[in-house]
Amino acid sequence: MLIPVLLARPMAGMNHSMAAPMSMGDMPIPMNIVVLSILVHTAAMLVVTGMLALVFFELYEKVGLKILRHAWFNFDLLWALALLVAAVAVLVY
Repeated sequence: MLIPVLLARPMAGMNHSMAAPMSMGDMPIPMNIVVLSILVHTAAMLVVTGMLALVFFELYEKVGLKILRHAWFNFDLLWALALLVAAVAVLVY
């Protein structure tokens, strides 16, 4: 998900005869920044996934499946909304 956003700006060493000349506002992003941002994003996703797994495991150990009779949260809807918000943020950017 990060690659289209990060690659929207030219990176260092990307010169093409058909490309328009860059102004000072269009400075290229160094490749190490791109790789670092992808690694940070991956690490953050793993940490959040691990934390959610621990929380839900503890909840299941205490309550079991009884909670599904009283409360249900649609994670598909949450994921769809998160993707829409991210898409709008990318388009606005």
